[in-house]
Parts: sequence; C-alpha cells; structure tokens
Amino acid sequence: MREFGLILLAGVGCAALGAGFGWLLGSYAPEFIQMLAGPRELKAPERVALALGAVNGLLIGAGAMGAGLLVAAIRGRAKA
Repeated sequence: MREFGLILLAGVGCAALGAGFGWLLGSYAPEFIQMLAGPRELKAPERVALALGAVNGLLIGAGAMGAGLLVAAIRGRAKA
C-alpha cells in the first residue's frame, strides 16, 4: 500500500508541475498560447496555459503511475 501512495503522490505532483509550467509559459509567452488557441482572441492566456499544463501533467503522471504500479506488481509477485 505504501508504494501505491507514493506513486499516487508522484502523479499529483506531475499535474502540479505541469500546471505551474503552463502558467509560466502563458505569462512569458502569451502569443504562443494564443497561437495554440486558434483564431479567436484570448483574454487570459495564463489561464488557458495553466489548464493545458495541468492536463498534460495529468497524462504524463498517469503514464508514470501505470509504469510504477506495474513495477510494484512485478516486484510483489517476484517476492511471493
């Protein structure tokens, strides 16, 4: 159960880091976020970048969590 908690914490950490990176990107390069959003004008590119970063972080975190759980399961089976 300890491994699951650590892996879950790492996945949530990935989402937080992704959101922070997205917010920084939106703050320093709003024209890049505007280009990603399409032809309509954005009033708050930082918020869009924060959301995109959080989603990307969640997806990366979910992949890392899956790999970590697979390794934990293989280790648990090898011990048995």
